[in-house]
Amino acid sequence: MANRPNREASESSTRVEFMEPLESRQMLDATPFPAITSLENPLHTVVRMQTNFGDVDIELYDDATPGTVANFLNYVYSGRYDQTFFHRLVDSFVLQGGGFKFIGNNQVQSVPTFSAIKNEFRFSNIERTIAMAKLSGQPDSATSQFFFNIVDNPNLDSRSNAGGFTVFGKVVQGWTNIHDPVNFGHAANDSDIQNFFKAGIINNAALAEVPVRKGYVADTSPKADDFLTIIDVEVIKPQGVNVFYVNRIYYPEGFRGSTINEYLPVVNPNATTVFYQVIARFETSDRDFVMEAGQIAANARGGITISEFKDPANARVREGAPYAIELHSTLPVAANLSHFDFGTATGEALTGATSTSWFFGEGFKGKDPGFILDFLVWQNPNPVTANLQITFFPEGASPRTVNVATEAFRRGGLNIEEVSQVPKDGAYSTRIVSDQPIVAALSHYETISGGNGFGTLGVSGEGSTVGIVPVANVGSNVRNYLTVLNPNSVAAVVNYDLIFSAATGKNRIESVFIVPPNSRGGLDLSTIPQLADGTRVSIRYESNAKIYADTIHYENQDGLGTFVPTTAAKSWHFADGFMDNARAGTNVIETVSVFNPFQSKSLDVVFTFRYTDGFTLTRTVALAGQDRFDFDLHTYQPILDQGAKNKRFYYSIEVSAASEFVAMMRHTDITGGGGFATIGSPFGTTTALNSPIFGSGG
Repeated sequence: MANRPNREASESSTRVEFMEPLESRQMLDATPFPAITSLENPLHTVVRMQTNFGDVDIELYDDATPGTVANFLNYVYSGRYDQTFFHRLVDSFVLQGGGFKFIGNNQVQSVPTFSAIKNEFRFSNIERTIAMAKLSGQPDSATSQFFFNIVDNPNLDSRSNAGGFTVFGKVVQGWTNIHDPVNFGHAANDSDIQNFFKAGIINNAALAEVPVRKGYVADTSPKADDFLTIIDVEVIKPQGVNVFYVNRIYYPEGFRGSTINEYLPVVNPNATTVFYQVIARFETSDRDFVMEAGQIAANARGGITISEFKDPANARVREGAPYAIELHSTLPVAANLSHFDFGTATGEALTGATSTSWFFGEGFKGKDPGFILDFLVWQNPNPVTANLQITFFPEGASPRTVNVATEAFRRGGLNIEEVSQVPKDGAYSTRIVSDQPIVAALSHYETISGGNGFGTLGVSGEGSTVGIVPVANVGSNVRNYLTVLNPNSVAAVVNYDLIFSAATGKNRIESVFIVPPNSRGGLDLSTIPQLADGTRVSIRYESNAKIYADTIHYENQDGLGTFVPTTAAKSWHFADGFMDNARAGTNVIETVSVFNPFQSKSLDVVFTFRYTDGFTLTRTVALAGQDRFDFDLHTYQPILDQGAKNKRFYYSIEVSAASEFVAMMRHTDITGGGGFATIGSPFGTTTALNSPIFGSGG
């Protein structure tokens, strides 16, 4: 049989290759990373195979077999091993995979292969090692297929056996999963190894020794779950460092089109270099691949251009396929997805929070098709299907529910125009409840108004009785809303304060609004006369019930939207800062607003700007208890000088203090395609805003 090791020195020269949707196991991080001391070399790459019979961690011999490792990683990074099955098991010999996907209806599909590689035989085929399969008598014929040596196989080392089979790594964790006879049957009986070809079930000669899971009925058409499946395989430790990708952050909205630009700025606020990889998880077709694996120097800003419509040849994702972003890193980083489309921009910080419940206060469905577009999207980062119950709360109507299932490691979504449960020409709020932890976001576009739009993460978890919006304002052609979802069976009585900066000399405004049970409501700031002059305020609310809120701001023919934070942090990071000194204050406007939630405790708030070349700027601002500050970067001369004198335009922003506070960023580039608002990424200690340490807000 072809492309496989044989007990004998020769075999047939027929080339073979080809699996499908998946099933159950555990969460991505349910299995701890292996100990560094378990590796032969702590600087070697480590790959994790998540399978439907357990996780298998493999140390790769980067230095000794570099060509073979590079080839194997090409298949890992391209996602070609994902959803493949192990198609050959020989008792007390080998377990072989990397060749086939099961696509249902007794059909298999070959894994697309890269060019064959040169044989690099060096190490003996002993138990626990992984080696490349190849064609009989052809030493340089290995492509995608690999095998695990279940026992010591010295016969595979013979130079007469086509130069020996190249061992390029070993299993450092999860060997019992491979060797477990309950799963495999190789130490039990032949009923667990099926000859699908001889039985006439699958017309492929390579499938003569296929291991199947317990419960498969012999000589019947198999289901996807009957095979031993690689659900997902990714690098969990890069080459050259002795640490793993221990951090993960997500954002579920990404799309490449003929009018779209997308960027992913990433900041490393740590004192040492960070290594990272960015994975695209698609909604349809081929599920995922690694867009980038790289590093960012200490205290510097980096990132990637995902796609630009004027440069399709260098796009990192395929066109017309919705996807989610998953970023793995060796140290905590912050990142922001910046998306330009429909004459506007959306932007939001990636989050490390996954949850079984997500809420959105703001949404709108248009009267006529194509003018107002809402996309509710989510990412399932689990190796099992996520089942979602999505409830819409239309304004003035009873809640309506739809149910959606999203496969393992897939992005999912709804175009609200196509959801009949949401009435036309009206506002709505949304609740998502999932049986698996997910990440959810909403993108909103108003093409009829010349480009208004915003993108926002949902509010995760059980809601809160306290929330703070660091900045809000209204004025001529400027609107600002606080939108609240109350999914409770009792009315939510929301007491709110509009807090002016102490520098204005104005007194805070205190009032209340009520949101009925299982409905949406909120506050239109344009109805408050004291704000008509455009003065900026912070909003602090307290409710008798746990609620969920968004803040939406419309200005300069653009929408800036984000969720209302319910926690304070000692440090906030914003990865996507930009200032063009030549356009500052006219059509490039950028503001970072902070609020001190302590009743009487003062804070020294430090703003740190990190540029792509490692240059930094800092400024410190004293902030009294229950006071706020707006840092208008488009008027700050040291930042303007960096652009004018040093051609430094792109930076990240860290805002930090000795105690917790809340921060928010607004960015608008009128000629550059729009703007966005984001709460950013919290670092360090975080505390719920309803904690008694902050005291009463009144």
